[in-house]
Amino acid sequence: MKKATHAQTRQHNLRLILRLIYEYTPISRAEIARRSKLTPPTVSDLVEELIADGLVSEQGFGPSRGGKRPTLLAFNDTASVMIGLDLSDELFRGALIDLRGRILKQIVLPLEGRIGGAAVELVKMLVRRLVSLSNRPLVGIGVASQGVVDYHQGYVIQAVRLNWRHVPLKQILEDDFGLPVVVANDSDAAALAEFAFCQKSQVRSLVLIKVGDGVSAGILLDGKLQFGDSYGAGEIGHVVVEPEGELCRCGHRGCLETVATRRVLLQQARQIFNQRPDSLIVQRAASADQLTLEDVRFAFQQRDPYITSILERIGGYLGHELAALVCLLNVHHIYIAGHLAAFGDGFVRIIRSKLNEHCLETLANQTLVEICSRPEEITLLGGAAFLLREKLGLV
Repeated sequence: MKKATHAQTRQHNLRLILRLIYEYTPISRAEIARRSKLTPPTVSDLVEELIADGLVSEQGFGPSRGGKRPTLLAFNDTASVMIGLDLSDELFRGALIDLRGRILKQIVLPLEGRIGGAAVELVKMLVRRLVSLSNRPLVGIGVASQGVVDYHQGYVIQAVRLNWRHVPLKQILEDDFGLPVVVANDSDAAALAEFAFCQKSQVRSLVLIKVGDGVSAGILLDGKLQFGDSYGAGEIGHVVVEPEGELCRCGHRGCLETVATRRVLLQQARQIFNQRPDSLIVQRAASADQLTLEDVRFAFQQRDPYITSILERIGGYLGHELAALVCLLNVHHIYIAGHLAAFGDGFVRIIRSKLNEHCLETLANQTLVEICSRPEEITLLGGAAFLLREKLGLV
């Protein structure tokens, strides 16, 4: 092991102090020294640097403990903003996000069938628009992409639905915009966002399942994301569940993504629309082609038996796969995200029931399954969470 240089030690201590202010704001210099075990002069020196950078400010006085009242330090949530991108579905989403995970401005651009280089150009367009909207310093760009992503190199190794193979997205965006860029798998990003912005460190290990146009899992154990040896951890959407089933875009038949996605749900709901005139969805749209996910959700909440049957089948497949994850990892917290999270607790109960059928009872009883905290925003926030971790050391 090489001995840390003075510069490395200073950077480590700077991040440690910033993280304490971020977590315990407002906090005094003396309390920082006590918690960090750094000397008061070191703390004062580094705090001055953080104040000069605009990340920290002095904010009033704390109660006296027999002497002079201590000056309190507060984290400046709005000192900078981050660009977060969600490239997981047919709508590419981007947002300006503050340092506490609050979305300030958002832009949505439809993919409209773009693949390959055309999809990359759409990403650039999205970033350009967001940069033009920002009136504060930018920390960088955090990208949550579908597919298998080499997080450390910033490569999208393979994204089947975008026809991306070995796309150096980090390098492309850094060359174009001159900002730091992190690129991560969308489910990994969403899992880190749930951990960083929603659970307030109360949950140290979790699995987040995204069910939308694809199916994948982000796995976080004791605060650390699990990428796998080749960055494929959590790609459960391409586990074969029906060996003679529909051909998947990955080349195999009967993958989980062929039976448990938004596309499958809408496809089967449209069949119900055409074949079952007594279904509630017939009252919601003029034709099968105009049927939306919201129409299907309404019918499910009203206990339409035909729609409920479809959700039971989809939830059954998901519950079966989650049972395997619970038995393998023994994680007590599972969160559902993605488009199908809109179906709420009723959908969770279906998943939970199938999980119980296929999992050791002791482990199943310890496991909480619920909708994630901010299902519509969680993947956007994921890119920001990665930036906070990599650039500021706050996650």
